[in-house]
Amino acid sequence: MKVLITGAAGKCGSALAGLSYDITALDHIKTNIFTDSYQGSINDNSLLNKIIAGCNAVIHLAGASSVNASWQECLENNIIPTEKILMLCAKHNCSKIILASSNHVLGGYEDEHSPALYSKKLFELDHTSQPRPDSFYAISKLTLEGLGRFYAEKHNLNIFAIRIGALLPELYDNPFGYAEIARAEKGILNNSQEYKNLVSRLRAIWLSRRDWKQLITLILDSQLKGFHLFNAISNNTLRWLSIEYAKDYFGYKPLDNGALPEKKQS
Repeated sequence: MKVLITGAAGKCGSALAGLSYDITALDHIKTNIFTDSYQGSINDNSLLNKIIAGCNAVIHLAGASSVNASWQECLENNIIPTEKILMLCAKHNCSKIILASSNHVLGGYEDEHSPALYSKKLFELDHTSQPRPDSFYAISKLTLEGLGRFYAEKHNLNIFAIRIGALLPELYDNPFGYAEIARAEKGILNNSQEYKNLVSRLRAIWLSRRDWKQLITLILDSQLKGFHLFNAISNNTLRWLSIEYAKDYFGYKPLDNGALPEKKQS
C-alpha cells in the first residue's frame, strides 16, 4: 500500500516512522524521517495532485495546529487544503483517508468542568456527543469532520476522522510531558500547582506515540467502508474521551495509561 503522510515532520507524523508501508512524506520543512519525502506546502495544488495520483491512502496531519490560531490561519491551512486533498483523492481513486481532528472539538465540556474533570471521572464523550468547540482551531477541525462525511457519502471514499488527544514529541512522551515542557520553557517548579494541574490534565488525555502508531496501522489494515469518527487517546484511567469505538471497530488495544507511573521517573 502506498501511503501519503502530510505534516510528516510534526509530532503525529514523526511518530509514524517505521510503518510497514510504502510511505511518501510531505511537510513544509525538510525531513529525513521518511526516505521518500517532499518539502512543500499543502496549498500547492499541483504538488498535491502529483503525489496523491500514485497513492492508495492519505494520512492528513498537516495544517495550523495551535488552539490559538486565528480564523484566517485555520481557513487557509486547515479547511481549504483539506477540501482540496479530499477532492484530489476522489479524482485519483485514493479511497482511504485518515483526517486529524482534535479533542478541542469537545473542548467546551472541559472548559465547563475543569479542574474537577482532572481528578474525578464525570463522563465519557464519544462520537455521538454534541460538539462544543473551544476555539477557531476546533471549529476548523469540526469543519474537517463535516468535509470527511460529505466526501465519504458523495464520492464513495473511506474516511476516518480521529479526534486526537494529546500526543507529544518523543522526548516528552509520558504523562509528565506538558509539565516538563512548561518547566523547561517557563521555569515552573515541579512542586507548583501549575505543574500538578498540567500533569493531571495530561493523565486524562495523553495519547502515547506507540498507541497512536498502533491505531493508524489498524486503520490502514482495516476493510471498513464509509465514514468513521472516533477519539484517540491511551487507556487512561481518568479519561473523559471514550475509546470504545476504536476498540470495537479496529481492535485497538492501547498499551499505555496516563495514570502510570504515579511519580516522574528520575
